[in-house]
Amino acid sequence: LWEPAVLARRLWRTDGTSMGTFPLGDLNLNVDLDPYSIPYEPIYPTEMVRTADGGLLYLGDSPFYGNELYRTDPAVTSSVLAVDTNLGVTRDSTPHSFTTMGAHVYFLANAADGAIGLWRTDHDGNRLERVADVANAGQAGDMSEMQDRLFFYVETADHVANTLWVSDGTATGTQPLLELSGRHFPDTEGDTEIYRNPNYAVTPAGYLFRGPDCEIWRTDGTPTGTTSLETGQCAGSFVWSDDRLYFSNFAGVWASDGRTAHVEFIAPRPENYSQLAPVFAAHRVLYLQGAEGNGEEATPVLRVWSADQTETRILGPLRPREMMIQGDSVLLAVDTGLWRTDGTPVGTELVAEIGKPQNLRLLDGRVYFLAFVGYDELYGLWTTDGTAAGTRAVLEFNDLPWRPINYAQPFPELRMEVLADTLFLWAWQRTDQVISALETLDTCDLWRIDPTAAILTPVQTISSVKNEAGAPWLEIYPCGWDLLPGRFLAMPDLAQMNERLFFAQTDVSHGREPWVLGTDDRPAAAYTVHAAVTGNGAVQVEPVQSTYAPGSEVIFSATPATD
Repeated sequence: LWEPAVLARRLWRTDGTSMGTFPLGDLNLNVDLDPYSIPYEPIYPTEMVRTADGGLLYLGDSPFYGNELYRTDPAVTSSVLAVDTNLGVTRDSTPHSFTTMGAHVYFLANAADGAIGLWRTDHDGNRLERVADVANAGQAGDMSEMQDRLFFYVETADHVANTLWVSDGTATGTQPLLELSGRHFPDTEGDTEIYRNPNYAVTPAGYLFRGPDCEIWRTDGTPTGTTSLETGQCAGSFVWSDDRLYFSNFAGVWASDGRTAHVEFIAPRPENYSQLAPVFAAHRVLYLQGAEGNGEEATPVLRVWSADQTETRILGPLRPREMMIQGDSVLLAVDTGLWRTDGTPVGTELVAEIGKPQNLRLLDGRVYFLAFVGYDELYGLWTTDGTAAGTRAVLEFNDLPWRPINYAQPFPELRMEVLADTLFLWAWQRTDQVISALETLDTCDLWRIDPTAAILTPVQTISSVKNEAGAPWLEIYPCGWDLLPGRFLAMPDLAQMNERLFFAQTDVSHGREPWVLGTDDRPAAAYTVHAAVTGNGAVQVEPVQSTYAPGSEVIFSATPATD
């Protein structure tokens, strides 16, 4: 329902019958904001984390709250604001780096004054709290967990200093560990045109990272346990596999046990290569992305190395955006098609010649992915068992819930995830509803997919304002730039816990906030509410119910006493 001041969207649920189709509630979005300005800021990968009762924490956007944390109910029938970290201020909190540790999901978020804090919520998306402040401004991210400790990096706003932090989940236990040099976050997280392999790794040997002298350092999370391995080699592009740390530098590729100063030279960088870096490992084969030549004239080359080789071998002129292990093979998502390899040149072949396969997701032994075919670049849902004969379209473009798009930019438009043996699809729809002279309203619809029966069920519609006046790369997409992985071969930023998915999402009603998605049933009602009143005032409770389910939002309003 479109009105001048309010866009009212109602969430419905259906089992495919008239009797089984009913509304779940109203979601009223105030879009009469003139102007509705959203300053351009670095966007972090979309994230979701699963909670114990089956719901999800994820990110939403609102002119009332800004970019804040939201959660769905366990049955994925509705979504609500989980927390407004900037209460009373319309500013995005932009939560990111969702990481599970113990019974909590941790993430980093921005305050109204630009300060960055470490936050956490329990496993069901409730009782969210701010753990500690980590910076007054700048950026923070690349968070991971090892042995009940969180490790993440904080960079100053002037990009001068970047510091490794550690946290045990408490305010006093959240401290800077070591200041680094030469380490910076990407200027644009959504830029996937450059490999930005991580220069850190969680390993049995400890948390390994590139230190201030570009050497390999190791830490157990304490100042005394943070030391350089003193290998004598500058290290970058870390890949841990088969109890070894593989890394690269200008000379070539090396291996370290991650514990001592000893390193082994694996292979030299080929002549005329401007890049050679380890990017993936599977079945005792190390995959290396190379670039032959320099600048725009450079040709991508995928190479491999194994312990029985003295030098790397060429698999082909490939530059995979995603790689996934499937049985004894590795699937490669390349812009021009889907490939498979057993790690040898002879065993590398084209599975399907389709455009920009992406979002490779494993479900019931098969891989599902999104790709387009034909001149019009129309997307469809595909599946494969790793063979050409076993690769087919599940849903064509006309079967899927999105509108034709005027230009092809695949990564911002859609996204697919697997949760509790279920496929979920986010699809961008350009509604082009005019809000003001400079703005239109688009939507990002969340759908549940049954790939066997090829049936889609709507879960929720998320609306977002897109600024048509800005350059294309400044446009705000309802499914978000945050859907792009920050690095090649990196999964989007999200977390799962107890069959709940926690992620970040932007919408016009709530800003960029955390959301939570779940597939299990809503917990049984267990709580009653009673307001004790002193004097002759009164307290109203909304909504009025005999009992309330865990996690329900209850609003108390008071009428003051008259004397």
